[in-house]
Amino acid sequence: MKQSFKNIVYLIGVVSLFAQSCKPDEFATFENPIQDEEIKIIELVSDHKTVLADGTAEMEFRYLAYGIKEVLKLKKETIGKEIVYSEESVLDTFLIPKDRISPDFVKVYFADGRLLANNRYKPEAGEAVTQQFYAKGGAITSDKLTITIRKDEVSAGWEELEIPLMFHLMIPPATVRPTYEASSTILQEKVDYLNRVYNKIASKDPNGGHAKIKFVLAKYDPKGNLLQERGLRRVNVAENMNLAGYKTAIAKELWNPAQYLNIYLCKFADNWSQTGSSSYIAPMPTMILKGQKAIPGIPAREVPAWDEKEIKDVTDVSIIFSVSEFFNPSQWDSNNANNSFDLSTVIGYHLGLFQMEAKLKYNSSTGKSEYELFDGDTDYCPDTDVYTGMEFGIYKREYFEERMFTTFNVMAGSSRKNSITLDQAARIREVLEKCPSRWYYKSKWAVTGKK
Repeated sequence: MKQSFKNIVYLIGVVSLFAQSCKPDEFATFENPIQDEEIKIIELVSDHKTVLADGTAEMEFRYLAYGIKEVLKLKKETIGKEIVYSEESVLDTFLIPKDRISPDFVKVYFADGRLLANNRYKPEAGEAVTQQFYAKGGAITSDKLTITIRKDEVSAGWEELEIPLMFHLMIPPATVRPTYEASSTILQEKVDYLNRVYNKIASKDPNGGHAKIKFVLAKYDPKGNLLQERGLRRVNVAENMNLAGYKTAIAKELWNPAQYLNIYLCKFADNWSQTGSSSYIAPMPTMILKGQKAIPGIPAREVPAWDEKEIKDVTDVSIIFSVSEFFNPSQWDSNNANNSFDLSTVIGYHLGLFQMEAKLKYNSSTGKSEYELFDGDTDYCPDTDVYTGMEFGIYKREYFEERMFTTFNVMAGSSRKNSITLDQAARIREVLEKCPSRWYYKSKWAVTGKK
């Protein structure tokens, strides 16, 4: 291995010397396309395994092309007291970069042989329950991929709910230079995006759900006075407060949780600890109306009705968010894949959604770390895909079926973060109906100043 590396370095050196000895006009650019006949395997992949027949959902298909090459592998054997190394020739597959394949060489077809235009499929009303597709390039054909066509029989009877948002900017002393710009205009842009995500406007996700929720900025304060900045107030706080300090400050002036979804934007202390700092605090609901059926994954205590005395912690009814992450969300890649601190994700936690990614957890009975699953799922929503932390980027491989898919979802780590699924929308609506600490949508005070 070391010798091979030296050879590569030597070759690079020779090429560099050659480059230095030539004039720019003596160079020619050579492409290295793969010969189409070198493609030995084609795998057809889709955005999801189901597509909604709602007139807007659209499925995009992609293909992965593989070649097969002969490689030498080092074989280790113990003969007597000696360790003997030898080489053996084996066949191995390798993924062919798409830009090395002739344009339009691989195409996607319906099972009956019809060409699928632009590799995109939008089901029409009255279509069959399933459709099959395959990809073909030359003499190589992929396995057929079955797509289920789903009807939205969940959200038809829902009425639109309005959730009033109030952002409280916890400002440190003037000596601490802010790294953000806050205004009602910027907040409105974020709220507009929330509405596009939670109402299936931001994408054509084939399994995208419409929660019929409208997020709005509050107009009035608790006394009925018109706010100077819609949805925004500024609160002076001490420098470098830890999480406990912020909770104490918030508890003293918590705006009525039955009228506002309060989001507190805070500058966490620099020294991170389990009790001091985090990028966001947005727990699941902790209360459920007495007599209601429990919501899977949410161990809430029963309460007879909404009562502020039932609040054990300010985060039972509000969200605490790192101000720097809120205004300057970090990016994982160039595919609009915001990290897990995106506002749409944090709102998802607050409304009862879980991460899609399967997390490793130590099993003391086996002495091994195992992926934590609940009836083969991670988030109690059957129409989301399970993946593991081994999958990076927006294209992931489903854990059980090993099927490739695209992550649009706000509850996936690296993702386009522009949609939720139909089952996630249904779970959110269940939380809003059953959990008194999420009943701010029942009041119009924040937007009208009237009961």
